[in-house]
Amino acid sequence: FIKYYITKEKGGFQMRIGTADSTKILDNACVDEYKIPLIVMMENAVLSAFKHMDIEENQNYVVVSGVGNNGGDGLGLARQLCARGKNVEVFIVGNLEKLSECSKINYNILKSFNISTTVVENENMDELKNSIKRSDIVVDCIFGTGLEREIKGVFYDVINLVNENKNKTYSIDVPSGINATTGDILGTCIKADKTISFEFYKRGFLKYETKEFIGDVVVEHIGIPEHILEKYDNKEYITDIEIIKNNIRAKDKYSFKSDFGKIALFAGSRGFTGAAYISTQAAVKCGSGLTTLVTDSYVQDIASQKLCEAMTLNIAENQKVINLIKDCDAIGFGCGMGDNDDTYNKLEYILN
Repeated sequence: FIKYYITKEKGGFQMRIGTADSTKILDNACVDEYKIPLIVMMENAVLSAFKHMDIEENQNYVVVSGVGNNGGDGLGLARQLCARGKNVEVFIVGNLEKLSECSKINYNILKSFNISTTVVENENMDELKNSIKRSDIVVDCIFGTGLEREIKGVFYDVINLVNENKNKTYSIDVPSGINATTGDILGTCIKADKTISFEFYKRGFLKYETKEFIGDVVVEHIGIPEHILEKYDNKEYITDIEIIKNNIRAKDKYSFKSDFGKIALFAGSRGFTGAAYISTQAAVKCGSGLTTLVTDSYVQDIASQKLCEAMTLNIAENQKVINLIKDCDAIGFGCGMGDNDDTYNKLEYILN
């Protein structure tokens, strides 16, 4: 389940995929090139995340923040929740002397509003535990996209305490403990019921193993203009079903297959003939025109008996394969081919 509010495109949406590096580059560009203060983007993130705090159904919140900018998001959220009459308890994990500049601003605002904050230490873990048990929602802002090291010490204990005692947990940008780029779990990780991420769907969320940690994912704008996003775009996207439906051209009875694209699919290997068949059928069903499966003779013999609308070609027929590649509008590669030297050599051959 993903909700997102990113690039509108022909009746659907393309959601950008980002990494820790692309997030950092974009933030730096906004500050250095376009003179957007980081505190402005942080407040936009706070307001965007606030929309998904489900305040109509919940009254008691615990905000657990780190000392970096992700922690600053949490401190800002605590202020917004208090302003709406919610019961909010704020716990900070880490050394207050290491608060980032923007986090310090939000921390001082909380102090001026007389909103109490508690620095988590081994001695007051029971206080945090009891607060978590009383809460409707724990807001996780311990670590953001920059986390790369293994989680240890009090941070490790706090994350496990949250997971063991929470009712629901909402994570801001990424669940604390996930490497935003690779999806690796760095020792331990918050098990979020909802993740509110900003501008990008993080590449790490695509790793299958992260499913139990990210929960429902929302991707929100934080006020960065579209032309800036375009300039620093990684060219990685998730495409939704509406784009697919709105870009399949209607066929008339007098058209030719080639009017709707010439497609080559390099797929399949011994033991994985199904992958070749399924991917070729998928190409045909989504509207591809002249579709050819290119594969080894063993797979070709099996697939050609099942495919009615697509053609097949033995990859050993060198000149025919070269002509097909030159004539194609799109090429698919890899389904059921395995991670091995033979696959590598075939890919290198096609690219050349």
